[in-house]
Formats: sequence, C-alpha cells, structure tokens
Amino acid sequence: MTRKEIIRVLEEIADLLEFNGENVFKVNAFRNGANSIRRFEGDFELLVEEKKLNSVKGVGTALQSVIHDLYRNGISSLLSELKKELPEGIHELFKIKGIGPKKVKQLFSELNINSIADLENGCINNKLITIKGFTQKTTENILAEIEKYKENQKYLLLSDALKIVDNIKLKLNDVKFDAFEVTGELRRRREIVSKIEFLVAGDFEKISFTIKNVFNNVNKSEKNISVADFQIPIIFHYSIENDFTRDLLITTGSREFLEFYKIDEFSSSEKSEHQIFQKMKISYHAPVLREKEFVESNSRVPNENELIQISDLKGFLHFHTNYSDGMNSIAEMVLSAKEFGYNYFAVCDHSKSAFYANGLSEDRIFIQNKELTKVSSENSLNILQGIEVDILQSGELDYDSDFMENFDFVVASVHSS
Repeated sequence: MTRKEIIRVLEEIADLLEFNGENVFKVNAFRNGANSIRRFEGDFELLVEEKKLNSVKGVGTALQSVIHDLYRNGISSLLSELKKELPEGIHELFKIKGIGPKKVKQLFSELNINSIADLENGCINNKLITIKGFTQKTTENILAEIEKYKENQKYLLLSDALKIVDNIKLKLNDVKFDAFEVTGELRRRREIVSKIEFLVAGDFEKISFTIKNVFNNVNKSEKNISVADFQIPIIFHYSIENDFTRDLLITTGSREFLEFYKIDEFSSSEKSEHQIFQKMKISYHAPVLREKEFVESNSRVPNENELIQISDLKGFLHFHTNYSDGMNSIAEMVLSAKEFGYNYFAVCDHSKSAFYANGLSEDRIFIQNKELTKVSSENSLNILQGIEVDILQSGELDYDSDFMENFDFVVASVHSS
C-alpha cells in the first residue's frame, strides 16, 4: 500500500474502534498515528522497511506493526476483524460524508439503521429528528450527501479505471487472444467513466471459461461477457479478426459520433481505422475527438500530430510535497520532473490555516525556500516557490501582502464555508 492508502486505513480503523466503544486512547492512537504519518517529512518508505517508524512521534510499536503489514501485504488483520464484528451492511454508512462513528452508532442503536437504503428511508420519513442531535437541516444534508454518493458510485475517475484495466490484464495474462484492445469511454479518454470495455477476438469458449474462473459475478451473452465485480461494469465485447477494426471503431463510440457519420451502416474489413475513415471520405478523428461535444461544435478536425502529448509538457505548476500533505519530498519530485524532461515547476504546498493538511507557517516557508534553492542549484532545474493560499472566511488571504512577496507563484483557494 502507498502512504496515502495507509493513512486512509488507519483512519478507517479509528472510526470502527470508536463505533465499537473502544477506549478513547486506543482510538486516538490510530487517528494521531495517521496524522503523524501525514505530516512526516522524511523518507517514510525507508523507515517502514527498517522497522523504525516508531521513531516518529505519535507512532508506537503496536501501530508500527499494523503499518508494516499494510505496506508489505496491503492488508490489516485488525481491520478485517473489526469489519467482521460490524452489524451486516453498516460499514457503508461510514461512506456518507458528515456521518461519523458516533452518529452511525446512534442511528443503529436507536433506529436500527444499518444500510444507506435504511438511512435514506429514515430521512424521507423524518425518523432521524427523533434522535438527539439530529435536526431537520441535518436530515436534508444527509439526503443530499446520499444522492451525491449514489451518483458517484456510477462512475470512476479515468486514473482509477486505468488501474483496474492493469489488474484485469494481469489476471488474463495467460489467455491467448487473437486481438485485445481497450475500447469505449476509456479509449476516448473520458475523465470519468461509467463502464470499462474491452474488444476481444480469439477462442471465445476458452476466453469465457477463463473470465468465469478469474471473476465472481460473470454474465455471458451471445455478443459479450459482463463482469460485476467492480464499482462499474466490465464488458468484454466479442469480435472476429476480420471485423476487429470496424468493431473497435463502433465500440469506441461515442453514439453521437457514430450517428453523425452513419458509421453503424458502414461495412468494412479494413485493417486500420485510418483506412476506414479514408474509405468513408471523412477526416480521421483520433478517439479523444469522437465526443458529442466535438461533433456538435463542427470544429476543424486536428491532425494527430496537433494533439497534445505528454512530451509537449515543459513544466508543472501547483503540486504538493511532504512539507504539507504531499507524499514525496522536494528531491523526489525533482528527480521525477527530470525524468519527464521538465524545465521548471512550482511547489505549491498548503498555507498555514490548512492545519488538517500540515499547512506551512511563515518559518517553515523560509526553511522550504532554503531547500528549494539548494535542490535547484544541484539539479539545474528552475524551481519556483509557490503556495496554495487559503481565502479565509473574512475574504482575506492567509498571509499578509508583504509576506506574499516571498513567493514566485500563488494559487488562491477556498477550503471553508
């Protein structure tokens, strides 16, 4: 597990311990441990490997053991046991923003609410206001958060979906496909996706047999295999080698793109999409240019070499380091920047009012500046010192105007109501 994932698990353990009515000191040990790791500015991975994490203030020997298991194995026996002890279904209540362990305990003890469906029903029927501390406004806020949660469950960020793709490819590594491609929204690089789709060709019986053995919730039809093991559906579309390119074009979509150019009506056994577009006498559209918005805009179709590539990026503005809530040191970020071929970047850690993210005081900003100057000179890289400065409730910024002159780059953000 990564440092960020470990912090999340420690906080989850603290929530479950609190729900079970555990000793407050034990609960706080996990919360404080998570915060200590979040604020730690040294080499976290090295300390874990050397089993010296208990040298960090707030991390005891027992907690170090839990963290080591998470880091090495990705699992925690303590978390597994806590989940087993929970009333069935109640764990999902912790996913609703604004409901902490104490409120979950109240809801379960007084109204026997142990699922999001129960919670929603309780809100709609005004049952929650019978519990001390729950008002009509609380009920309305919870209902709004439930709607957000339900909507969010229908989608995944592109980055998270790509991780699942890697996982699936690994599981199907031994399958001999005649052809295998990611298609649909993922191929079009949608920022959020509602399903993960593949187009496959080969021995369908062997392919479907393997998929059924690898995954749990599998449904097979004449045209595809669907898997329901993840947050969003996974679909394997069947094709044959001669039709593969055409089927890839069609399954890539979007629906509006296919309808606009009447591609569904076109029959072709061409070996490349470029040849199909040429045969249809239309300009080639890269997958990212096949969205409804682009079709409706009637814009000129850019050539492939006009599309922005990773190699076109010459610098990176606004990222965090482990001075605040980032995962990596300045030196590590510089090393990565050099690997990408960047010429410059701007460090933009949180300002002092963002205490939850280990925001930087004025003194720590000067300390960071010294390190930036040193690392920059050692690596011949232009490093700008920026800051993500909070806009306070008063409308003022987190530092006064004179102090802001110390920064090369400023991002202003609202982190409160």
